Amino acid sequence: MLYFTADWCVSCRQLEKETFTNETLIGLLAEINTVKADVSLNNERDQALMSKYSIFGPPTMLIFNISGDEQKNLRKIGVTKADELFNDLSRLRNTQARALGANL
Repeated sequence: MLYFTADWCVSCRQLEKETFTNETLIGLLAEINTVKADVSLNNERDQALMSKYSIFGPPTMLIFNISGDEQKNLRKIGVTKADELFNDLSRLRNTQARALGANL
């Protein structure tokens, strides 16, 4: 998961306080490669990264499968509830696990 955030982003602070403090979600996120992209400076580098992924601004979460392909139907923009994020990540993880099992 690639999470775009910024220190000036009010919705990002809300996510940190309400979503990313959920114990069940914390456990699942520990199993997933998660990268936090801090775009607080909004400089050329930040803008280039956001442009690469067609991001308007934070908070945005991009979710990728095991092959590194973004699952665009799971993209989260704005404040997302912990249970919604947990359910989407769990479904993707389970689908990927079944696919890997079938390839063994």
